[in-house]
Amino acid sequence: MKHSTSPSNKQPINNYRTSGRTRANHPNAKLTEKQVKEIRILGSQGLTTAELALRFKMSKTAIKSILSGRTWKDTSPPEAPPESAV
Repeated sequence: MKHSTSPSNKQPINNYRTSGRTRANHPNAKLTEKQVKEIRILGSQGLTTAELALRFKMSKTAIKSILSGRTWKDTSPPEAPPESAV
């Protein structure tokens, strides 16, 4: 019987990270990158986590994690639309 060492235990994780797979194309993903960006935009515009959770059928905790950047780190924040000159 072969005993696995710590580096060999990490090998499958490293393969996953470099395989081109992202959170959005994970088979269990409930949101798309577009939806995550929309959540971040709406959150920055003042919608509450409760409102966003209802709109996207997610838990408030999941929405908070997206807004804080704890989850979906690989998704770049949306660019703010340019403010029109008044």
